[in-house]
Amino acid sequence: MMGKNPGAARPRIPQQPLVSGPGRGGAGVLALLLLVLVGVISAGDLAPPPPRSASAPATEFSAARAAEQLPELASRPRPIGTPAGERARDDLVERLRELGVEPEVQTATVQSPLRSGYDGSVLAGRVDNIVAVIPGTDPTGRVLLVAHYDSTMNSPGASDNGSSVVSILETVRALQSGPALRNDLVVVLTDGEEPGLLGAQAFVREHPLARDGGIVLNFDAGGSHGPSTMFETSAGSSCLIDAYTAVPHPFADSATATFYGMTSHNTDFTVFSGAGFAGMNSGFFRDSTDYHTPQDSIANLSPASLQHHGANMLSLARTFGAADLRSERMTQCDDSVFFTAFGTVVRHPADAALPLAVLGLLGIAAVLAMARRRGLITMPRMIAGFGAALVPLVLAPLAAFGLWQALLALRPGYADLVLGDPYRAELYRLAVIALTASVLVGWYAALRQRIGPFALAQGALLWPALLGVILAWAAPGASFLLVIPVIGAALGTAGALVMPPSGWRGRLVAITLGAAFTVFLLPQLVWELLASSGGIAAGAMVAFLMALLALPLLPVLELAFPERTGTPAPSDRPRWRRIMAGRGTVLTAVLLVLSGSLTGAGLVVDRFDADHPRPAHLHYVLDADSSTATWVSRDRQPSDWTCRYVDCGADADSGSSAVRSQAPWVADGAIRTGTAEPARLEVPEVIVLDDREEDGHRVLEVLLRSPRGAPVVSLYADRPVLEATVTGVPLTDLSASGQPTWAFGLELHAPPPEGAVVTLRLASTDPVRLRIVDHSYGLAGIPGFTARPEGIGIALAPSDVVSVGRTLTVSPHP
Repeated sequence: MMGKNPGAARPRIPQQPLVSGPGRGGAGVLALLLLVLVGVISAGDLAPPPPRSASAPATEFSAARAAEQLPELASRPRPIGTPAGERARDDLVERLRELGVEPEVQTATVQSPLRSGYDGSVLAGRVDNIVAVIPGTDPTGRVLLVAHYDSTMNSPGASDNGSSVVSILETVRALQSGPALRNDLVVVLTDGEEPGLLGAQAFVREHPLARDGGIVLNFDAGGSHGPSTMFETSAGSSCLIDAYTAVPHPFADSATATFYGMTSHNTDFTVFSGAGFAGMNSGFFRDSTDYHTPQDSIANLSPASLQHHGANMLSLARTFGAADLRSERMTQCDDSVFFTAFGTVVRHPADAALPLAVLGLLGIAAVLAMARRRGLITMPRMIAGFGAALVPLVLAPLAAFGLWQALLALRPGYADLVLGDPYRAELYRLAVIALTASVLVGWYAALRQRIGPFALAQGALLWPALLGVILAWAAPGASFLLVIPVIGAALGTAGALVMPPSGWRGRLVAITLGAAFTVFLLPQLVWELLASSGGIAAGAMVAFLMALLALPLLPVLELAFPERTGTPAPSDRPRWRRIMAGRGTVLTAVLLVLSGSLTGAGLVVDRFDADHPRPAHLHYVLDADSSTATWVSRDRQPSDWTCRYVDCGADADSGSSAVRSQAPWVADGAIRTGTAEPARLEVPEVIVLDDREEDGHRVLEVLLRSPRGAPVVSLYADRPVLEATVTGVPLTDLSASGQPTWAFGLELHAPPPEGAVVTLRLASTDPVRLRIVDHSYGLAGIPGFTARPEGIGIALAPSDVVSVGRTLTVSPHP
């Protein structure tokens, strides 16, 4: 007990660390090296397997054999409604026939399940899906291999989604070379995924093979490199994960699936799962700068990613193809929490997430109670440690955000990398990691003696413990990210506390094993988030998660500091020097210098060039009514080339209202405009076929036609539309389709060559203004347009579009 003599100096509580002994330094280094080794082995899951050559056995997947099909498919962009898209359809039909199956082409016009098109209009289109069936020997259901074969307007789509299409072709070839499957295998190559999941919608709504459901294995890509990640499942995932564990190279976690479900991103799997199909969604996402751009080429597609994609696809097709899809094991399934560790899928029931999170929190509370009884901690110091942990949780994201802002200032072209990741971003990612580590180490070094190493570490650990409970309640699929490190830290610390102080080696082993629970998760989480979830631009989010998940490592971090006896530093030294004295200052400085050096090296390595061009957006709008034309760009930091066409001296969005009313499809957000020379282009047509009154409403039937064969036609009306059909197909959700200028909008992809019949039921019989705009891809031949110089590329779609529009007023018949 401390004395209560008011005249005596109040002694400090001993700052005894959890591990204290004469050989602590050397043993601590070994422990840290062991954790580094665990992290390196865990990071091995991030690497896809090496590609197999064309000489691989016929029953196995070969990336080399699959890649042989790519030049025919991915040598040019193939958007829906274009001749290139039609050639891709015909080539794929022929290829499937060569593989011994007889495909059919499902042609249908459907409305997109998404809310709207580029400009808020109702989105619809005519698609050509390719469907083929390989009958099973004793089918209990259907297994569907799904991938879309269309690309965006400017991308050859080698990865997105040529990689998945040729993987399906190679999978079919391998299956045909081996024993027949028990269940029917259905190949569905969808059209029109890029504008709005049109092909998937057509299949689930209209194709007979969709009536009885089945297991859907959808494959896509959001980059050109990286592991093939199973990133989304349908409800009742436990049965699916049982099958997924059989793949040769599993890489999946339910946190990715949870976070993906919170975004606005969609794939064909969205439609299938919404229609009641069970299944899973896989893709690879690194080097996202190639996504939807001309850089998504065969040359940039990773053969290893293709191998990973296809090998897992073949394994899943065989596993589900042999299963009894009617059994209780396949139909009565709960959700799972799952993740990959050292090449193995670890899982537990989702219902156990909250009890495990509470268990982790109770474990930390028990540790604190044990430490308090042993005189290692006091309540005020524990509270101080808890409050102090807010510092790195706030500073780390701010530092990462500041790093990105500095990069934008030094390299303005990064602002137009829509997905937020530079081309060669590895050094920047390491810089974010080093910067976050410097914040954590500097914070710990500054406060470990003031609060106490044990109190600071255990008080800080309450944050992931509490947030883990909240996450387990709100999003159980992501709960393992916090729950597992907390449980590991609680077990390790409790194990250390029950050992006698003289047994410091045992204590060291206990806290090292507890920290290993965090270390095997941290590399995958941090690197994959930095590489595929908003890139360096989203570094602030990653820095927060990294700092939060690193808090359980503080007892091991303490081993990097010299052991102290608790004697205070000389009082005549300035307080800041006493606080920052020691190894913490050196280590923090080293990490800061390392972060700055990595950033500088990244700026040297990642320069825009012919193979890694700076994106530039440009759109040409021709108004036939006024015979005027306008250049439009949405570049945030326009290059000199872009400034040849638009006014870069004015504020963004200057003079944009007129062009937005002429062609609302031009772009979302702020735009810049410039005067262009009118081109001699054929103008889209609106032909009134019928104009009548029904039940007090006006019914207007018109034919939309693009004489120049544009793949997209938009129709706008300045009056509210109560009902509408396209080629007899009813449209829904019309109330969400308006524009600031127009009360109704329709975006129609791949209209028939002879034109599309649209019927509008109008609320009023007054005259109605209609505007028709057709959109084609490519600016070649437009007056004043010159090819981009080396180092300037085409921005993420929609860019390099030519829009031609006209307006007419249709008065009711007397």
